[in-house]
Amino acid sequence: MDVCPRCGLMGTRSVEKRNGRFYVYYVHYVGKSGKLRKCYIGPVEGYRYVEKLHSLALDNLEDVDYIAVALNALHCFANMFMRLRDNSMKKEMVERFALFLENAVKMYEMLKNELDDEKKTDEENDRKVFKLD
Repeated sequence: MDVCPRCGLMGTRSVEKRNGRFYVYYVHYVGKSGKLRKCYIGPVEGYRYVEKLHSLALDNLEDVDYIAVALNALHCFANMFMRLRDNSMKKEMVERFALFLENAVKMYEMLKNELDDEKKTDEENDRKVFKLD
């Protein structure tokens, strides 16, 4: 049993063939009745038709590299920006991008603080272990 990347519950990974393609699901048994519930994760090979429309790679939830997707999206954003001729649209995009960066910095600080807090807790636990010896 593994943690389902969609809902966070414990489940069993399942790969099923439908219409000639393979899809990943996580199977959950709910309650005492053992009722079956499935979470759809995505196609094993990725979303081939959607990817042809733009350069963002779309994987199933198990394989996705969110940082790589975000960087690729920023690259696509920059390319689109460079093709724009309308200065008012460019101004709006720059303002939206500034807001995005502001939120990205806040998220970075939150994640770094979480990591620092975990490190402090680990160090405190290590000190407690050494005191017991």
